Amino acid sequence: MRCGRRDFARGSDLRASVSGSEAGMCGRGCFLRGADRLSAVKHLDKDVAGLQPFVDEAEAERLAKEAKRMQYLRKMARAKEHRDRQREAEDRIRDFDPKQGGEYYTRLRYVDLTKFDLDAESSRGPMRFTNAVYNSKDDYELCEGINIFFVRIATSDVGFPIHVYGTVIARDSLDKKCVYLFRCDRDHCQVINSEDESLILTGPKRGLALISENYIEIALKIKDHHGQDKELSKGILPIPGMERRDLRQCEVESGSLATRLSTVDVVYGIVKGAVEGTLSVEVLKGDFSGKITARTTSIPHSLVL
Repeated sequence: MRCGRRDFARGSDLRASVSGSEAGMCGRGCFLRGADRLSAVKHLDKDVAGLQPFVDEAEAERLAKEAKRMQYLRKMARAKEHRDRQREAEDRIRDFDPKQGGEYYTRLRYVDLTKFDLDAESSRGPMRFTNAVYNSKDDYELCEGINIFFVRIATSDVGFPIHVYGTVIARDSLDKKCVYLFRCDRDHCQVINSEDESLILTGPKRGLALISENYIEIALKIKDHHGQDKELSKGILPIPGMERRDLRQCEVESGSLATRLSTVDVVYGIVKGAVEGTLSVEVLKGDFSGKITARTTSIPHSLVL
């Protein structure tokens, strides 16, 4: 038994030795063949070292022109898509009015309507520069401003009194976003008894800067107690910017919007070198009846606060 085990062990060692020898021979052979290939590649590199790579100039020029053409086509496609979207947005703010005798734009259109939100309220508030002291023109550069004195229903095709609700919005040069001058919902209408009465303005909440063209957007309705509300006025009134003016002193101007069932007058002042002023009034005790006004030395008209 012991002899058989020794024979088995010797046989195992022998096979292992033979296998190891074969593996060594294969490894040396593989190594030599790999070295031969590496040597051949090095010789090939030396042979082609001085040659220039082959380039088909005509084909390269054709590919470059094709890439440029595709880039142009993509640009034109994006431009067409943008124009189509802008046109669709403009169609939504274009309306027909018998009083004007045709179609007209009821809201601001001189912006990118594919991105600009016409209903977004301006985030700029009052008193943004209370930490600054203005002593001379060398301290800060001032721009012109607008004071809205009143908005009045000058004529009404349905007579008076009327129950008015809706909005009157100013868009100034700072961001062209909504700065509300008048805002009443249907449940809180203002009763206008005659053409001498003005809308009760609750804005603007900040000074209006006049650099480029400003706009007054009007969207007013008449409340009908039978549920048949009617559009009283709808449209946009431009105020020319400073590029179209030669302003030497403060001036009072007015504009009229004749649409739907009325003519609305807006009276405003152009303030040269304007500085914003903010007033706060608080009734501490009792009831208040009357009106509070403010004015500047350069313009005789008063603002109702």
